[in-house]
Amino acid sequence: MPGPGYPERLGDAVREVGTAGNLVFDEQIAALCRDLGISVLLTEDRDFERFGGLDIERLPAG
Repeated sequence: MPGPGYPERLGDAVREVGTAGNLVFDEQIAALCRDLGISVLLTEDRDFERFGGLDIERLPAG
């Protein structure tokens, strides 16, 4: 559940990347991660590389 700092972090993510459409959902996830203190995200979605403050991990090939 998002905490009280979530709206501000979501606003920061939107301003940081300046996107709309489908990337807004990614921005919501990035903001929630920041709000909860999560710094590493396991994903194959390269769009998350746009957001600062998140280290992106990928599954090893094979």
